[in-house]
Amino acid sequence: MSSMIMVENLVFDYPGHRVLDGLSFTVPQGSISALVGVNGVGKTTLLRCLAGLSMPHAGEVHINGFNTQDASRQVHEQIGYLSDFFGLYDDLTVAQCLEVTMLTRPTVHDDVAAAIRQVAGRVQLEDHLNKKAQQLSRGLRQRLGIAQAIVHQPKLLILDEPASGLDPLARSELATLLLALQEEGMTLLVSSHILTELEAYSTHMLHLRDAETIYFTEVSAEALQGAPTLVITPLEASPRLLPFLESMPHVSAVSPQEGGRDITFQFHGDEAARAALLTQVVGQGHAISALYERKQDFQTLFLQQIPKGEGLERVAS
Repeated sequence: MSSMIMVENLVFDYPGHRVLDGLSFTVPQGSISALVGVNGVGKTTLLRCLAGLSMPHAGEVHINGFNTQDASRQVHEQIGYLSDFFGLYDDLTVAQCLEVTMLTRPTVHDDVAAAIRQVAGRVQLEDHLNKKAQQLSRGLRQRLGIAQAIVHQPKLLILDEPASGLDPLARSELATLLLALQEEGMTLLVSSHILTELEAYSTHMLHLRDAETIYFTEVSAEALQGAPTLVITPLEASPRLLPFLESMPHVSAVSPQEGGRDITFQFHGDEAARAALLTQVVGQGHAISALYERKQDFQTLFLQQIPKGEGLERVAS
């Protein structure tokens, strides 16, 4: 799969502080990649560098083959960008907002009215074209912002905290919209702190760990499959249970959980083998109060990349 974003040795400095230091990664075409990381790590700065709005002090950014420094006009034609805090012309109607945005883009439309109706339909704003922007709900304003970002039919859509302030229904509608844009061939990069929301539509996770470290992980349903992690809870602490589990077939990565009786392990057998394991554990005299499967999810993948000892309150901020 070809790359939509290619970053090589990216460096960006604020006065007295280096926020990005030699980052390199690629993002494939047609993906929805979630950019995650703790507050202040440099996510918005990275997005602005990708969008060609901030020039790095070193390194290169290529968007669909175009260098952001040498071919900025071509890059801006490739990209739609919606910042966390974006403005609308509140006294203009939805149709007028889209027309103004369209006329400022390099792409020329033969039929502006038809293009406005088309983009409004893509974001389900066709029934609100004559409403002023100030009359729109938070969710509809977000849709208008996205419509302005895609009015020129970009190849890449970059969204910074698009679900901020949205209610659960609006977030669900946003996820449906982003998946629809992906199906139409668009590549999306979305920054958010709401991991459960990102899991609803992301195919990849881009975790900005610190100024020098970024992880790129596939998080599709297929990637999350594999040997499940099981959790077994003895009724009382049992020192003999751990070595017994380690000796059993289909079992690997046995690990006691700190501060409790739970023991986690990966299990490579089918349901019959799982039932047989529980039977043998009980047959050896271990009183078991629970055995369940811990699902591999987006949050688990994120937390696995946080070194032990780093405060979880910082992760959740």
